[in-house]
Amino acid sequence: EILTFGREKDGDQLLFIGNFSSTSINTKMPLSGIFVNEITGEDVELNETRSIPLKAWEFLILKPKTPLNFDTRVIPNTVNE
Repeated sequence: EILTFGREKDGDQLLFIGNFSSTSINTKMPLSGIFVNEITGEDVELNETRSIPLKAWEFLILKPKTPLNFDTRVIPNTVNE
């Protein structure tokens, strides 16, 4: 239901979080930091305890304000509530 992946090129990183189901879902990411929502331009704070609400078919494309220290090809498992 939730698809997450990251991409990096020339030092720029992006994180994709998508709800590929027909129902709303709350999920959590095992990441912490401030990100910019590349669609709306708003800041988004993520941490391991903060719930991320996603409507049916909704997705986020986030750019970290400070570089992430993990392999962006493999995002750790998300936790659905």
